[in-house]
Amino acid sequence: MQKINEITGAIADKQDGRLINLALKGVYDRMSSQAFTSGALAQGNATTTMKTAAIIHGIAGGVPFTKAVTDDLWGPTTGVIDGFKVLAGTTNVFCMYLDSAGTASGAFGTAATTVSTTGLGGVKFPAMPEKKAMVGFVIISGGSGDWTAGTSTFTTATTVTYCTIVNTVGMFDPSATI
Repeated sequence: MQKINEITGAIADKQDGRLINLALKGVYDRMSSQAFTSGALAQGNATTTMKTAAIIHGIAGGVPFTKAVTDDLWGPTTGVIDGFKVLAGTTNVFCMYLDSAGTASGAFGTAATTVSTTGLGGVKFPAMPEKKAMVGFVIISGGSGDWTAGTSTFTTATTVTYCTIVNTVGMFDPSATI
């Protein structure tokens, strides 16, 4: 594929070129920002963090990257908003990203007012950041209690909260609709 700015910049009507550029920008970013291999995401050694248990190969903003197995990669100081809560009776997602330098970041979605130990019904994913590859997400449901970032674990073996880890590979943008 050619660079989007070159293509749309060559359109005679500059307003049409700008509108087409805006329409295609997100598609180009998703195609140039994705994981090629699963990171085998899992709860970290510190149970309030997430880790990669396999090497991740991917591309972020058109720049290839490789991220080594890294324990405690996403946590209260590296992507999780410390103190963020998923309330009892709700379900939310925590999305995990890597940029081309292998720097971890994360974002929570908007919670659904239902509880599902594995489902996503009603959850709104966060906006996809540009030039970052999503490598996975955790579905977090508050069962009989709240889940709190930085103090709650990412385990799935409790009735207080439920966590399901999902690895993503390839283009993924949950906001894409037709």
